[in-house]
Amino acid sequence: MFDKVISITVSQTPDIRAIQGKIADMLKLTLGEESEEGRAQRLLMSLKEKKRILVIVDSLWGEFNLKDIGISLNESNKGAWKIIVITSDQHVCTLMNCQKEIHLGILSEDESWTWFQKLANVDDDFSNSMNGVPRKLCDECKGLPLTIKTLALSLKGKQNTEWETALAKLKDSEALNDHEDIVDDHEEIVDAHEEIVDDHEEIVDDHEEIVRRPRNILQFCYLCLPTAAKRIIQLCSLYLQEHHIPTEDLVRDALGMCLVGGGMLLLPPSSRSLVQTLINGLFES
Repeated sequence: MFDKVISITVSQTPDIRAIQGKIADMLKLTLGEESEEGRAQRLLMSLKEKKRILVIVDSLWGEFNLKDIGISLNESNKGAWKIIVITSDQHVCTLMNCQKEIHLGILSEDESWTWFQKLANVDDDFSNSMNGVPRKLCDECKGLPLTIKTLALSLKGKQNTEWETALAKLKDSEALNDHEDIVDDHEEIVDAHEEIVDDHEEIVDDHEEIVRRPRNILQFCYLCLPTAAKRIIQLCSLYLQEHHIPTEDLVRDALGMCLVGGGMLLLPPSSRSLVQTLINGLFES
């Protein structure tokens, strides 16, 4: 259907040169230009050689000028080139002048449970034997695909007590947040008119609930990781957002920073194998 599919990820602070480089790699093109404008023009000329192109722009946080990276819709390619923008902010669609908006809602309870069961390798009998603990954990994800996947994989193959502990910790975290909300509500009511505050709180509470659920679950899954695996994730956080980290670079960085064996560097090849195993485990989760 399309001669070429271009898929790029745009972070909160887009790296234009990096995005241009990725597009060039997809086109098997070498960019010799120094300026971003020159590189964009070179990419556009190369893309014009393709009749039908699908461009997927993922994780868009705000208005973004596609011309900066060499993608431009005009009368000559209108209808032949298709651009899909993926964003969590509907206002971005307006800023980007999107012709059609497709809203992807959260999963239903049944859809969530079916996917949770598949990922965690559990069934209704297992859940019922534990007084519904697995199903309650799934419900805590509130239909958000990322949290369902993360939580299900983190509990796959674990003992019953670990499932029960997970639910208890998530409930404790939720109770703590509810307590903080009560304190915040009291302070806001003291500082502002009740009617105005109530309207504001309704909007803020909805937003905080959307953010809080995945944050609590992701935090729980992170804390359940072995110490060495946590250090690998901490090391990844030193790189720029959306930066592709070659596995070999990560292995070398981990060895160089003595992250293996609780801070003691093991002798190769055992240390290299251990780091590679940790990375593979994180990819699978």
